[in-house]
Amino acid sequence: MLLVIDIGNTSIMFGVFRAIASKHQDRKLVGYRRISTEKLKGADKYGPQILKLLNHAGISPSEIKDIIISSVVPSLVATFRELCKTYFKGKVFVFKLSTQSGIMILCDNPKEVGTDRVANALAAFKLYKKPAIIVDFGTATTFDVVTAKGEYAGGVIAPGIGVSARALFKAASKLPYVELAKPGKALGKNTIESMQSGLIWGTVGQVKQIIGQLKRELKIKVLVIATGGYADIISKEVESIKIVNPTLTLEGLALIYDRNS
Repeated sequence: MLLVIDIGNTSIMFGVFRAIASKHQDRKLVGYRRISTEKLKGADKYGPQILKLLNHAGISPSEIKDIIISSVVPSLVATFRELCKTYFKGKVFVFKLSTQSGIMILCDNPKEVGTDRVANALAAFKLYKKPAIIVDFGTATTFDVVTAKGEYAGGVIAPGIGVSARALFKAASKLPYVELAKPGKALGKNTIESMQSGLIWGTVGQVKQIIGQLKRELKIKVLVIATGGYADIISKEVESIKIVNPTLTLEGLALIYDRNS
């Protein structure tokens, strides 16, 4: 069994993969869980969350033989190393861009690209075998382009919808922090509805515009894939998004682990 841990600024995802027919290069995701990132939590707080996932999937901790960690929060890497040492006996592999990722990165400085974005690109090409734009709705809303050859061509980074909501709450003393839900109409009749409208429809407009601009620059037909914690909220309103895959990053990290194990 392979345990995959993807640590983001807003949320952390855990996934468990089972090898099919004893072939580690062919794995099936048997369970996953997403929780909020809390940087001050220790291994004793995160550990039970993973155990809940394993219990729900009917998996014993002793079955976890391999672990991969990807993190954009450096302070939590040591926490999760400690966690894995405490709860599991499997070997731990921390994915860094110096690792063989299996994908060519066509950027000025490949080391600047987030490990989660590389994992997304690898998984998208492996699963769908088409040039693609991947929209990841996380702390930032990122747009990543994968070529027909499976290369990472570059991307776009924009403020995420959650960041925008928190910025409004912090910067404007009279505005509350609101639930990120689609209002019934764009025309809000109160402060909450007005903020929800601006956040949701503003993000929808941003996503449509950036996807359209990327398509015009690429001049080829691409598959648009959405992932990330806010994908379900926004993707329903963007016709060009054809696939929503909430576990895309986990699947990419599993592929990277197998390339390096």
